[in-house]
Amino acid sequence: MANVKLSAIAASPSNLAATDQIVGVRSAATDLLFSYAQINAGLALFSTTTTTQGVVPGSNNVGATFFLNATGAWSVPAGGAGAPGGSTLQVQYNNAGAFGGVNEYVESANVLAQRNGLTAQAHYVYNTFTDASNYERGAFDWSTTANLLSVGVQNLGTGAARDLLLMATTTNVYFQGGGIIRGCLGLDTSNADGLILRASGCFMWSNASGAMTRPPAAADAGLIRVTAGVVGPGVNSVGIANGWLQWGGEARVTSNFSGASSNIALADITGLSVNVQAGRTYAFYAYLACQTTTAAAGLRAGIGGTCTATNIVYDGYCLDTNTTKGQARAAALGGVVANSGTLTTATGAIIEIQGEITVNVAGTLTVQIAQSVSTAASPPVVLQGSYLWVHDMP
Repeated sequence: MANVKLSAIAASPSNLAATDQIVGVRSAATDLLFSYAQINAGLALFSTTTTTQGVVPGSNNVGATFFLNATGAWSVPAGGAGAPGGSTLQVQYNNAGAFGGVNEYVESANVLAQRNGLTAQAHYVYNTFTDASNYERGAFDWSTTANLLSVGVQNLGTGAARDLLLMATTTNVYFQGGGIIRGCLGLDTSNADGLILRASGCFMWSNASGAMTRPPAAADAGLIRVTAGVVGPGVNSVGIANGWLQWGGEARVTSNFSGASSNIALADITGLSVNVQAGRTYAFYAYLACQTTTAAAGLRAGIGGTCTATNIVYDGYCLDTNTTKGQARAAALGGVVANSGTLTTATGAIIEIQGEITVNVAGTLTVQIAQSVSTAASPPVVLQGSYLWVHDMP
């Protein structure tokens, strides 16, 4: 057995034999002696190959999740393999250096829930955040108003008020259920027309003609509250109805229409036709400014179309130089209700028809005209500017 200095072991570890003792100089007069077994046991604490001990984990990674604590026992380190906080399915967070359970739960593989018993929850997504008194954020919560789900934008302090855009690129945005819409809402379909509901209670429309703007391009049409119980078309001023309405029940003659000569059978007037729906009741009125080549041919008119009627009643007459002629009533489509016979003047006749129809099968409702007396080379003519109004009724 020999005494071996530590410096000699460092220089050549093979110098250490099982029977050797290692000398550690504590002071000038006293040495510390360590046996081979003692040194070997100490080195084993720092082994890189064992799996059950060593501050440095074993090279086979089995011992990598353990460390040697001050008591000499093996412990699991804090971190990913630590014991979770909260309850089963609860999402974890750093709670002052320890695991804690946030009020979010993995309810299933595809469902993440935020809940805390009967306490209303809130979810915020920030655009800017300086501190709790200065921010811009989107909010989805039950806490802004009790028992009401609020979706919108919020700001405080130096945070600016921002717009909210509901967007479906090429499809629709649906609102289901009844209720009240307040504030300002901008909608855009394929970068075309925009609809705005202004805080004043006005529905406004605009032609964006390009990329979506916020709000949509300047409104140029709308429905305005004029006064209590009165709504009118306008632009953007409450109480001022300075626009007009147009609907599918309006039709007009855009160029003079000529009927057939030598024919007293009623025929459709081009342009004076509207579509009507089954189960609806409509009032209608037609104004015809008429003329013909020969006064003796006269004029007759009525109402036809492709729809069928559960009930229909209408009247008409021809005004010939301040004289009413051919006044009659019909209770079926295709009836003649204005029949002038021979006219006093060929160029000044007016025909008016008005009535009501309850539609059985949807189709068209059309004004018709013909000669009153079959006459060659004298077609009935309906002048540009003649029109038909059809109103849906309760």
